[in-house]
Amino acid sequence: MTPARSTLVVMIALMFLYQTIDTIHLIRRQNPSYWPNSALSIISDTVLGTTDVRGPLTMSFMHNEILSQRQPHRFLTSGFLHGDILHLLLNIDALRRLPSWLETGLGKPLFVTTFLVSIVTGNMGHSFNAVNSSYAGSTFCLGASGGICGLYGLMYVALTKMGQTSSAQRVLKGMALLLASGFLWDNVSNAAHLGGFFGGMVMGILCSPSYRKNYLARRKWSLEVDLWPRDYRQMMGFGISPNKSLVPVQALWAVAACAMVLEPTFRSIPSSILASLLRPGSLS
Repeated sequence: MTPARSTLVVMIALMFLYQTIDTIHLIRRQNPSYWPNSALSIISDTVLGTTDVRGPLTMSFMHNEILSQRQPHRFLTSGFLHGDILHLLLNIDALRRLPSWLETGLGKPLFVTTFLVSIVTGNMGHSFNAVNSSYAGSTFCLGASGGICGLYGLMYVALTKMGQTSSAQRVLKGMALLLASGFLWDNVSNAAHLGGFFGGMVMGILCSPSYRKNYLARRKWSLEVDLWPRDYRQMMGFGISPNKSLVPVQALWAVAACAMVLEPTFRSIPSSILASLLRPGSLS
């Protein structure tokens, strides 16, 4: 069972539904003569992303290198929006394909924290690339791919710590294929994918466990009890056990809480998210 991953999938799907309904409502309000005769076309264009209209929720949550400096909640909230149904399904499928031991073995707190942190670092990577290009200030970023790439970065570090070099190399090859395909698709931010992967690697270095050989578990008649999930045990190998991490995940959350208390800009993030959810467009 992977309840954290399932919860993220449901949240992303519900946000896309809310985002779609919000956009349709805006088009209907701005063009009352089109409704209901052109309702089917309006709905299909919104779901397929073939309309140029962005709803108030999208405008309040999506990331832009200039807007996000004044409204930092966008660094996080943009990861729960998607441009169209295909974008949504591709990211949900990528989440579904992640091995369950990332959550059941490494723990739900690390799994969820890595996803959220990597959305932020992915948007930071997108901003850095945009500032150094001719499109500074005009590009927008949305989607969960930065967080998903961060989970792949976490997996790469964890496999490397386990000594599973070949499996870790396969993760790198998968990222290389993703980046290569990014050059073939329009409106794909490879900088966000790289930023998310880097954020996941940092989380893996700091917060994923180290691994040690457990002599008792290797003895023939040992009474040592193996409590780890089967797929996690298969990745670690026989006689290997996880050890403590450099930094507990709880410590990162404590630092984030202190930053939100001490820094007025960060302190406004929860209220900004709540205001945008209840009254889309109120911050745009």
